[in-house]
Amino acid sequence: MLQRKVRLPAIDCTHAALSPKINAVQLDTSLGYEMTTLSVVIATKNRPSELEACLGSVLSQAHLPEEVVVVDQSSTPNASLVRLSGSGKKDRPSIVYLAMPELTGLTQARNTGTVAARSDIVLFLDDDVVLEPEYIVELLRVYEEQGETLGGAGGSDRSPAVLRSTRLSRMAQRVFRLGPFRSLLWEFRVSPPAEPRCCDHLSGCNMSFRRAIVKEFRFDEKLHGYALGEDIEFSRRVAARYKLFFVPGARLTHNESALLRAGAGDRNSDKVFHYYYFFRKNTPLTPGNCACFLWMNVGFLAAALAARNLGAVTGVLDGYWRILKVLRSGAITAELQRLPENGPRAKEL
Repeated sequence: MLQRKVRLPAIDCTHAALSPKINAVQLDTSLGYEMTTLSVVIATKNRPSELEACLGSVLSQAHLPEEVVVVDQSSTPNASLVRLSGSGKKDRPSIVYLAMPELTGLTQARNTGTVAARSDIVLFLDDDVVLEPEYIVELLRVYEEQGETLGGAGGSDRSPAVLRSTRLSRMAQRVFRLGPFRSLLWEFRVSPPAEPRCCDHLSGCNMSFRRAIVKEFRFDEKLHGYALGEDIEFSRRVAARYKLFFVPGARLTHNESALLRAGAGDRNSDKVFHYYYFFRKNTPLTPGNCACFLWMNVGFLAAALAARNLGAVTGVLDGYWRILKVLRSGAITAELQRLPENGPRAKEL
C-alpha cells in the first residue's frame, strides 16, 4: 500500500528533537494518497461505564482510527455495541464488537482482537483509559518518520498515580532494577522527555505495534485473567528485534478501575511469580542476570515492608513460595493459572 509521506525531521535512538506539532499528519485527503492506518483494540470485562468513557475519547480524536475492535468478555453482551457493530461511515471508524465470555483472559482477548483488526498499526487500550484528542496524531507521526524499523510505540500516562510518584520510589527503581530488569519506560513515565525516545518496553494500558509484528510474536496465552506483566513480557520480546518509542505528546489518563483488579496480596504474588516466568522464558540464565533477578526480588519485599502493607508483604512471600514449588515440581503452567480461593482475582477468573 502506498503510504503518505509526511516530511518531518528524522527521529532516531539518539533522541533528536521533533519539529513542533503540524496539522499535516491529520486526515487530509486533498493530498491524494493514504496515510498509515490504525485500528484500536480494547479488551473489556464487566466495565460498561469505563468502556463508554474510553470509546468516547477514541471517537473524539483529531485523527480517527479506521476501526475500533472491542473484545468483550463480560457476562452480558453490551446491547449498544451490538447495534453499532459493523457500522461505519466515510468520516467515522467502523465498530467491530466481539462478545466472547469464553476467553481465558487479557492475552487471549488481545490476540483475538489482532486477528479481527485490518489496519497497519494496532493500538491496544485498557478499557479504563481516556485519551487526549491529539493522541493518535502524535503516535502516527512517529510511525511515519521511523518507517519499518519501528516496531511499536506508546504514549504518556498522566494519571494522578503516576504524577504522585515519590523521589523514594524513583530511587528504589534505580537501585533494585538492574541489568535486564532496568526500566527506561518507568523513568520516562514519571519524568517525560521533551521528545519521543527509544525505550525498552511499553505499558499495556496504551501500546501500539505493527499488526504483522503482533501476529508474529503473539501475547502469551499461558497467562490467564488480568495477566499481570503481560505487556512487559510481550514488548520486551519485540524490543529485542525492533525499536520501541515512548511518545510524550501522546497523552492519556489511566483511571485504574477497582473493578476486577487484584488486591495487594494477589497482585504482589503475581508480580513476583510472573517476573520469574518471564526471566526463565526470555533471559539468558547467566550468573549476572540471576544476581539481578534476586536483587530485584529483594526490592519487591523492601517496597512492601516500606509501605507497611501486610497484604503486599504476604503476597511477595507467597510469590517466593510459588517459585520454590515450581523449582521442586517443574509445573510452571499450572502455577501461572492458579485460581485463588477468595478475592478479586477469583471473581475475575
